[in-house]
Amino acid sequence: MSKYNWPEIKKQIELGRYSLKEIAEMYCPDDTTLQSAYDYIRKKKQREGWEVDPSMHKKFTETVAKKVVEDEAEREAELRKEYEKIITNIRRGAYNCLFNERDFERLKQFKIASQIMRNCRQEQWEVNQIKETAQKIEQEISGPGGGAIEIEESAKEKVASTIDSIASRERQE
Repeated sequence: MSKYNWPEIKKQIELGRYSLKEIAEMYCPDDTTLQSAYDYIRKKKQREGWEVDPSMHKKFTETVAKKVVEDEAEREAELRKEYEKIITNIRRGAYNCLFNERDFERLKQFKIASQIMRNCRQEQWEVNQIKETAQKIEQEISGPGGGAIEIEESAKEKVASTIDSIASRERQE
């Protein structure tokens, strides 16, 4: 029985995700040097005619891009829910202080809390690098040779418009 997982190695070569050196690092048997594993995999690849399968590579790229976008959107949605709960509580407290309790010292505390939340949200925006992620997606969409993802021009404009409106709203909060 072979020490190498040839079906998996062939699949990785056809996907085109990794270089042969990276594949050798991932699948090198413990009792083999990295260089000899690389040479062995390279020779088998040449002998058996393994090449990047464009359809597999495209499908993989599309699947990964879709998953990244979905994960980022889900994470952002969860953050928004949490911030919305906190902001709602701050607004309620401020309303009560202003109109019911008439406690202006406590109202100042709510104002400070609101400013803190705005600052935290801005920090979160920067940490998540949403703008940078959007730019990377834009590059994938319209990159050299049409990019990895094909998308209608109107859809690109909607994505850009949505990102701009979110950024504007965040600056106002």
